Amino acid sequence: MNLVEYENDDEMKVWLSESEVGQLLDEFEDTEKRIAVGLAVRPPLGRGRPGRA
Repeated sequence: MNLVEYENDDEMKVWLSESEVGQLLDEFEDTEKRIAVGLAVRPPLGRGRPGRA
């Protein structure tokens, strides 16, 4: 899990690495659940991951 503090804020950006996402998705046998969780943990197309330009 990756954590980065926001500038001028007490909150943090949190995201999973690609390997962690893969491990999470491996827990679901149902295709619809895998798709739903995959969409939930990845940013929308065209948007970078937190901490990346």
